[in-house]
Amino acid sequence: MSISALVISLVALALAAQAHLNADRMATQALHRREQKMIDSLWPDMKVIYADLLEGSKGYSGERPDTIEELFTPIITVFGKIGE
Repeated sequence: MSISALVISLVALALAAQAHLNADRMATQALHRREQKMIDSLWPDMKVIYADLLEGSKGYSGERPDTIEELFTPIITVFGKIGE
């Protein structure tokens, strides 16, 4: 009886560990999808703004950014230079 209880406990532990790992992966994927949706919705307007402000500037490629940080880096750079 104790061996079967041990086996059942080990199986339950393994399933719990797998569920924990899957939950973390699924949450990361959900955050990435949400970030991509946000970029998709903001990029057309930001592209127009950046084209007007930064056309020909070094470091601005005009390509679609992959992260929120990349999306806002050009405008943050412009605002940083305003005070100089």
